[in-house]
Formats: sequence, structure tokens, C-alpha cells
Amino acid sequence: MIILRFILLKVFFLNLFSCYAQSGFPKDIFITTQNPNSFIYGDDSVVHYIKKNFKVCKNSIEKETIVLKFIVEPDGSQSNLNFITDNNELIKRDILKMFDEFPKWRPGIQFEKPVSSLRLLLFKCVNGEVLLPPYETPKFRN
Repeated sequence: MIILRFILLKVFFLNLFSCYAQSGFPKDIFITTQNPNSFIYGDDSVVHYIKKNFKVCKNSIEKETIVLKFIVEPDGSQSNLNFITDNNELIKRDILKMFDEFPKWRPGIQFEKPVSSLRLLLFKCVNGEVLLPPYETPKFRN
């Protein structure tokens, strides 16, 4: 009976990991790093960049809160943009266009190597003006 269990477990794990042989293991994405990712010109300049390039907000009289989640890659590019908030399509299109034209970021550093790391970006569009709270690195309890 023990041998049968062993064989079944071995077959199960071989099948489980064989799917990774073709596609490779998913890459690690760090939520926090020893040196967090930042906008290449400094986190203060991301405010100016968004204010300058977020055109839909300038013409809007509505209040919108936009929360974006994306990955800063080791080469400084950004990928996997996701909207956490539910925004209208016009705002989403403008943000996607702005996101495609974003300059590079400084990647997060872990063990003296650049790594893929998560970035959250929150800003508000209020009466035609873009407001961004200061960015804080996520902190987690032990």
C-alpha cells in the first residue's frame, strides 16, 4: 500500500511539473525590495509627467480616482498594467496611451540585482486637475 501511494505521488508530481518544462517557471515579482523601484527622474517628477500628459482629466468636471498596478521590469520598462478601480473607457484609453509613452523606471534592487517589482500608482482627477498623494513603499507586518 505504501509503495502504491509513493508511485501515485511520483506520477502526480511528474505530471504537475511537466507543464513547466515547456513554459518555464513563472518569474518572481517582488512586492517590496531592498531598494524600491522609482521613476527615473525621481518620484516627484512622475506627478509632473502625469499632470502634463493626462489630457482627459484637464477637460473633465467629474471626480475620478484611478489606481493602477503594474510591473517595473529589471530593464526599467513597465508591463502588465491593470486598473484596480473601475474607470470609464475614455479615461482608460488616455491612461494606456500615456503608459505606453512613459519613460523608463529605476528597477527595484534585491540582493544587488535589478528585479521585477510591483508598483501601485494612485491619482485623482478633480475638477480638471490631477492630484497625486506622495508615494509610500508598501509595508507589511511580520
